[in-house]
Amino acid sequence: MLPLNSPTNSTKRKLPLWDQDKEQHYLLGRTLCYAEWEVYHIWQSENEFSIEWELREPNICPSGDDCCPEIRVKTSPDRSVTVWIRNNILSEEDKQQLLNLQIKGIQNIQLFSATLQEIEPMIEGKTKEELMEEGICLSFTLEEGYQLYGEFSCTDHLNHPEAFLYFYTARE
Repeated sequence: MLPLNSPTNSTKRKLPLWDQDKEQHYLLGRTLCYAEWEVYHIWQSENEFSIEWELREPNICPSGDDCCPEIRVKTSPDRSVTVWIRNNILSEEDKQQLLNLQIKGIQNIQLFSATLQEIEPMIEGKTKEELMEEGICLSFTLEEGYQLYGEFSCTDHLNHPEAFLYFYTARE
């Protein structure tokens, strides 16, 4: 997991995810969990949205008790944001809901499949097979004058792991 001072463990409006001067990379969740995660809820309001997952097969997690989906977030100075999610299961309805998000400060929302290597070409410590893993990407552009913030959590309620990814925008 990320250190406590990372943006994904921040309180609202404390640490931004986007930097105008350099690319930012965030690793959320666990890199050793290869279980499938199914979206069960997508929520939005005027300037925020969240995606919630549950482990597709409860009580089965290949990496033990610390099962959490691997999610990588990359923000670039050009205001583009890419969220790569390994073993993400989206229904057609979920895809449409994500593509139709109407969030202040976010535009050009796209969904596509990509390998980890395509998203993080300079990543170290991964095997060739791991770099060629397909994931679902959610990408969007952060509008001028806005900053992006986020939170991530992973819990295990009664041996039923769930994960939660939350983004919100605010005027700079």
